[in-house]
Amino acid sequence: MTGSDVQGDASGEELIRQGILDAPVSREDLEAFGWQQELASLSGPVSRWTSVAELRKRGDEIKEERPQDAAILRLLSAAISMHMVVGTPQPYVAALQMSNGRSAAPDDLGIHDLDALEMMAERAPDAWVRARLSDVALQVAPVYERPGWQLGAMAARAHLEYSMRSDDHAVSRRESLQRAMELGWRYLRRDTEFSEALWVTAKSLMHQGLEKSWPGVSIPIAEEIRKRNRSMAAEAAEAFEQQGETLLASGPSPDAVDLFREAAALWLAAKDPSREQIAHHKSADALIGLARTPGQAMLQADRMAEGIAVLRRHKGDRTRIKELQAELADIRSRILGEMSTFSHQIDVSSVVKHVRERVTAPSLADALLQVAFAFSNWVNAEQVRTEVTDNARRFIFTGMFRQVTYDANGVPVDSTAPFDASDEAEMERRMVNHVSQHDHPILAQVAIPAALDVLQGKFEPTLADIVGILHSSPVTPRGHEWSLARGILAGLELDWEEAAVFLIPQAEPFVRAAFKRAGIHTLSNSNATDGAEEEKSLNELLAHPDVGSVLSPDLILELKALLTHKAGHNLRNRYGHGLISDDQLASVGTVALWWTMLRLVLWPFRERVVEMWEQAKSLKSEGDA
Repeated sequence: MTGSDVQGDASGEELIRQGILDAPVSREDLEAFGWQQELASLSGPVSRWTSVAELRKRGDEIKEERPQDAAILRLLSAAISMHMVVGTPQPYVAALQMSNGRSAAPDDLGIHDLDALEMMAERAPDAWVRARLSDVALQVAPVYERPGWQLGAMAARAHLEYSMRSDDHAVSRRESLQRAMELGWRYLRRDTEFSEALWVTAKSLMHQGLEKSWPGVSIPIAEEIRKRNRSMAAEAAEAFEQQGETLLASGPSPDAVDLFREAAALWLAAKDPSREQIAHHKSADALIGLARTPGQAMLQADRMAEGIAVLRRHKGDRTRIKELQAELADIRSRILGEMSTFSHQIDVSSVVKHVRERVTAPSLADALLQVAFAFSNWVNAEQVRTEVTDNARRFIFTGMFRQVTYDANGVPVDSTAPFDASDEAEMERRMVNHVSQHDHPILAQVAIPAALDVLQGKFEPTLADIVGILHSSPVTPRGHEWSLARGILAGLELDWEEAAVFLIPQAEPFVRAAFKRAGIHTLSNSNATDGAEEEKSLNELLAHPDVGSVLSPDLILELKALLTHKAGHNLRNRYGHGLISDDQLASVGTVALWWTMLRLVLWPFRERVVEMWEQAKSLKSEGDA
């Protein structure tokens, strides 16, 4: 098939995409150029960037006199520069991603590049170069409906040949071995000689990784054995266990934990449940040994908890587990003593001034409206999402590692994975944490106290006053007016302990009432009693498929941050389970919840705030005149 066979016309066939070579290159041209000499110093991926730079420099030197040879060098540098990612649908990607572009990728290659790569792969003397050129060509072939059998078989054999070398570039050889497995399964499945050589090499490389403590070599090969050749699983499991015990003979070792864990997975693949359980118990013992070594209590507790969990999952001795749980509690009691506090001062005088200027009404009802609506709003969910994403880009290291949140007893209550903007659950966790840690403190510790200071200087509200306002609001859940009034009045009197006691339980009926006004069913089948129904919890209501038609995205995020999400204040769940002590009731979350409940109650009257603001501006204009 030639270039003209593929190009066709724009109306009926796919056009050739632009590549590096703009014209066909013959075998004679390639032989005459002697491109192999340009790669004489390249032997494997370790030195490939030096070769890429040299090829580009050499291409620039000859591009005026020999443009075709210069284009061949650019093609070679592009193929060599690509990053190989085994086990993915796109095994070759751009090695560098920059704000103004990226390095070369298979999408940049055209049909003339494909032909040249295939011819050069056939003549490449070095196994790694041959594997790279044929494999990259294989990625381009389907675009032009080229069969990939010859390229795939060539690439598989070349990858295997490179992986059989005896140099110290073991990770690169392991990657080539895995790629040979992928390609061999597709293109050389019936080649028994290739298969035998493949698994002999895998066994040898796995043992080399174990002997030299290279988990990045041994563990991926063990995973391939579990997936592709379970007949080797028992032998591999024995090797992993033996190496784990060798490491433990010198003292507790994190690598031993990984080795025993992989051994257990291999015994599972070998269908030997008794040896699998033994390996799990060894991994638990290794974790417990690490937890008992001197170090940070937080890390010790994490390892001890994981070791206990492994024993519980795999029939560990119950008496021992109880003893370990007591030891874990003692370790956790030391965590808070190791933590430090970081703070910095900010000038909030402008915020206080702004709040005081906004709370000016002569009556209690209008003043409460101004407290609820005049100086702040709920967070904007889309804006928070943008800020979280931007922060992850600006402060890269904060999103690269797992983060754990501990309570006052040193118990981990929430854990975040490394940031992934495509993971909606993780995005919500980060958004909730952002609102709780950045937005609520300024609101609860500066703005609301400033507003209440104004109210206390002008009014002496009574419970009857607040009950009357609540009765006049059509959104107040009927039968809950008194409890809500007690909570709101307690906040006006700065009694945040009482405000918490009354308002935390009232958020749920408020949300449920909103669902019922929207005509949405809030009952579900009881899990405890057949044929019975029960009301959905606040957690379930905020996760309801139709919650978006009842509450705004901003309010949903606010309520989750205040009441139900572990990454936030989690007031509803912590209070309901008795996990908030008396001295924790007066918190940032309680103050923010008080303000949110006041806004919800007064929501039908919020337009009145606009009228008051317009009247104030009109009076000011008249005074200035």
